[in-house]
Amino acid sequence: EFRRVLFRSNKKVLAVSVVKPGGISETITKMCMGNKIGFEFTNNDIELFSPMYGSFIIELKEEVNEPKLVNLGNTTSQKQIVVKGNTLDLEELIEIWKAPLEKVFPTKAESAFTEIENVLDVGASIARPNIVAHTKFAKPRVYIPTFPGTNCEYDSAKAFEDAGGIISSTVFKNLKPENIEESIEKIAEEIKKAQIIMIPRRI
Repeated sequence: EFRRVLFRSNKKVLAVSVVKPGGISETITKMCMGNKIGFEFTNNDIELFSPMYGSFIIELKEEVNEPKLVNLGNTTSQKQIVVKGNTLDLEELIEIWKAPLEKVFPTKAESAFTEIENVLDVGASIARPNIVAHTKFAKPRVYIPTFPGTNCEYDSAKAFEDAGGIISSTVFKNLKPENIEESIEKIAEEIKKAQIIMIPRRI
């Protein structure tokens, strides 16, 4: 029945949600909080807190002539939920909803840092300091051969590169005999140029 309703209201469905255990009230509230869109209940006879398992809340772009659907109300541009004459502020509901876990998983962090002075910005009239390392280190060449069935070569290459190494990697091809010979020659060539050889582990 649900699929039939969606089919007949093609391009008119804006949002859909299954009814949560807390009933229509919980479902509508969470849908409103997601995009901060208000809602006004016009149907005051509907049970708001019954689980109603297997039911759906459907937001439609325009009215659909479908007898199986029950009109609950309308979305509004105001950030509030109006039900049976009572108005609930949406921002306040969101804060109440987040409060229990705010201390455990804070959604807002207060910065403990003050403005940091830019010591390099000394003005155009004064020469900027030339910062040069006193000691220079050579960059080792790291060779990582990749064989069928091995992994972690990309992670290993990234780790060596972050540490300052120069990475070289080749794939050992074994589809044809000539591929094997070429791969062996390439490996021998790369080993002669490398200071470190990293063999990836097998899966």
